[in-house]
Amino acid sequence: MPHRLHLEQFGNVHALPILHYRMEFAHLVREAVRTVNPDCIAIELPATLETPFLRAIARLPQISVLTYEVSAAALLKGKPAEEAPQTVYLLVEPADPLVEAARLALEGVATGVACADCPPLADLLARYERAGGRFMVCPVCFNARQLDKSALLPNAELAGTVQLWEWIGDDPATTFSY
Repeated sequence: MPHRLHLEQFGNVHALPILHYRMEFAHLVREAVRTVNPDCIAIELPATLETPFLRAIARLPQISVLTYEVSAAALLKGKPAEEAPQTVYLLVEPADPLVEAARLALEGVATGVACADCPPLADLLARYERAGGRFMVCPVCFNARQLDKSALLPNAELAGTVQLWEWIGDDPATTFSY
């Protein structure tokens, strides 16, 4: 069982060795994110699993199982391939360090710092909310990504261009879109 954080460093890249499905390593992932405060988090995952994996992350703490097919040759490299492809099962559960890294990457969207002398983004979001600021989230983009409406900030709402123009009215307004 790991008792202290051990990061391998390659220039600006920090790597954390892990064992899957071990809560102790999931804790170390959280500690590494807190210690390093990374600009991004990279996890090892086939690109074809990105969408179902993100859906599974959004369902946490419920456990999900993703399945995908691979040829026996891909699994056994060099061994004779069987006729039928093999099913691989990927368990997505909270105690896995890969899952914790993905969750923190999603959860941490507004926890960084924009620049060396800037306040943390979470503080800026809180100030914006206290001042009555609202976020209008494009419903087409939101729904296309199958996001959970309950995860929206309290001062965020799904609103398209009609609602935006109604909000702007006849007065000049500054809007931000990205």
